[in-house]
Amino acid sequence: MAKFVNYKKRDINLPEGCTDLHDVITLHSQQKINAAITRAKAATASSKQSAVQRNESIPGTLAEIGKYIEMVFASRGQSFTLGINCPGAEFTLGVCRIKGVDSWASVTIQKDSIQESAVRDYFTGRGLKMPEDSETPPNFFLPDVPVHLICDISSPLTDKAELSEVITDLFREVCGAKEDTKLLFHCMETGDAASPTP
Repeated sequence: MAKFVNYKKRDINLPEGCTDLHDVITLHSQQKINAAITRAKAATASSKQSAVQRNESIPGTLAEIGKYIEMVFASRGQSFTLGINCPGAEFTLGVCRIKGVDSWASVTIQKDSIQESAVRDYFTGRGLKMPEDSETPPNFFLPDVPVHLICDISSPLTDKAELSEVITDLFREVCGAKEDTKLLFHCMETGDAASPTP
């Protein structure tokens, strides 16, 4: 599990910028996104700082996943990050596109949870690669704090229809989701032009 947090920097306090455990779970993905944004800024001729145009959580259903994936691809902003959560599930799905630099989709899953086994089965069935296992370091002083894996689904993103199908099927198989199952979509967009709200 090389894509882990640095255990020596773990603390009983929430990291800066986190207001709840959901923020902590998705922190690593956000750091990856921030690093990509930094690369994007360096790659562009303009030195103008990207402003956050959208940062909102929207309740929806499994049937609407395609609509939100479309927003990622249609965005004219510098970056678009989509997070998808299913209430009660111990994983978060993230999709991110950085204009002209990179794009990816991944699942952040709590290790040793029921969903981890289901995600592993799903990845195996789809021919996707799970991150390599490694033991928790012996000097990890918070043994009751959950450990999370970040599993890449697709990088780079190219086919929005295929990605929508993969993500929808993952929620069906891992969470037992139906078309009307409630999900929470979190959208964050930076740049000069925000895409339409669905």
